[in-house]
Amino acid sequence: MAHAAFVTNLDSELAVRAPHASRGLSVDRSVLAAAAGVVLFALVFAVDAQLPPGYAGAMAYVLPVLLGLWVRARAWPVVIAGLATVAMVVTRVGAELPDGVASWLMWLNRATALVAVWATALVVAGYRRARAQADDERAKIGAILETASDAIVSAGDDGSIELFNSAAERMFGWTAREALGQPVHMLWASPAGRLLLAGEHQGVRKDGTIFPLEVAVAEVALQGRRIFTAIMRDVSQRKELERTRDATLRSLVAKNEELERFTYTVSHDLKSPLVTIRGFLGLLERAAVAGDLVKVKADVERIDAAADKMRQLLDELLELSRIGRVAGPIVEVPLSRLAAEVLETLAGPVAAAKATVEIVPDLPAVRGDRLRLRQLLQNLLENALKFSAGQATPRIRIGAERKGAEVVAWVQDNGAGIDPRYHEKVFGLFEKLDRKTPGTGVGLALVRRIAEVHEGRAWVESEGPGRGSRFCFALPAAPASGDE
Repeated sequence: MAHAAFVTNLDSELAVRAPHASRGLSVDRSVLAAAAGVVLFALVFAVDAQLPPGYAGAMAYVLPVLLGLWVRARAWPVVIAGLATVAMVVTRVGAELPDGVASWLMWLNRATALVAVWATALVVAGYRRARAQADDERAKIGAILETASDAIVSAGDDGSIELFNSAAERMFGWTAREALGQPVHMLWASPAGRLLLAGEHQGVRKDGTIFPLEVAVAEVALQGRRIFTAIMRDVSQRKELERTRDATLRSLVAKNEELERFTYTVSHDLKSPLVTIRGFLGLLERAAVAGDLVKVKADVERIDAAADKMRQLLDELLELSRIGRVAGPIVEVPLSRLAAEVLETLAGPVAAAKATVEIVPDLPAVRGDRLRLRQLLQNLLENALKFSAGQATPRIRIGAERKGAEVVAWVQDNGAGIDPRYHEKVFGLFEKLDRKTPGTGVGLALVRRIAEVHEGRAWVESEGPGRGSRFCFALPAAPASGDE
């Protein structure tokens, strides 16, 4: 608390910021004071020597002793007092006394002068020691203020700023000269009063930038006033780390939940072909014993189909696990060219479905793994063909548009449509709203996974059954000409 009181009572910010300049001035003043002291001592000695005994001229030796207040040499008052003592004795030893003046009166005057000179010397020396200690204390506190990494701000009980260290200058953008005397609430984004308050606040810089602050406050009473000294720390980086940590935790929780669903789904869907195989093995055994070759052939075909189903599930699970783990180079991918390649690959299924596929001209480019993005678009086109098969004239449209730093692309069909309740469910692993349709239910899960690995997202828009669907995905846009 003593340090806080001293800090808040500093004369000015300049005394803390420029101790070397004030020291240079004190050296000049010290030389002048010493020179004046020597001259004054000589004058007092000369006058005292000429005065008749009995006059108290020796009292004037107090004056050169008092100049020790400004002389840098700490021994000055004691040295001058010692010289004055010698001078007072020398000038009166053997001196003839005037008529009517007793010798005891002369020596009483000398003794009184000696007491006055030495008392003054001791007072000046004590003051010099106290001042030196205060200067050392000021220097220490000044060094602490200037080297502190946290902002240190002091304000009086009227709310005006009285101290503003270098860290505060860097943090808030105000210079100490600009801040001193200003209301402290100019540092708060939402002023809660005139005084410094402990806790977390929203600070505001000179340029208007708002940032989180952590503030600790100490209060001290000084000369009838309350002084508040605050240590402020910019916690922007810590808050950002906390947000990142919380987001990571949420992501881990979501991934764990997804893993639980994945484990359940995989065990369920892989168990189904095994149950089929096991059941038909028993039937196959009975048919073989009975010699029913037609039944044997049918059971073998059923077992083969179940095994093929399991192989397909395992292949797609392996493909899903490789996304994000096995990646190609990130390059610029023009969506117009990619869509044309996918359409050419699926020319047979498109012709078989008698579908019309339109690619909107001049699609923007994105950045990503070209092979994975082709897989994403191909899965969406295959999905559109599958669920538009019941239409007299299946129509599919592939489009995209740039929105800020990302590109939103879509594959739209006039097929079966999806109830809004199932918009999220269709992206789940092995999820099939219609069990009669071909496939394993992994295609849309792959689409979403590929989009997320590219720091994008995937979703579906549909007004309901019979109203068609629009499957969308957003990816980072490739820099347009002039962006770089």
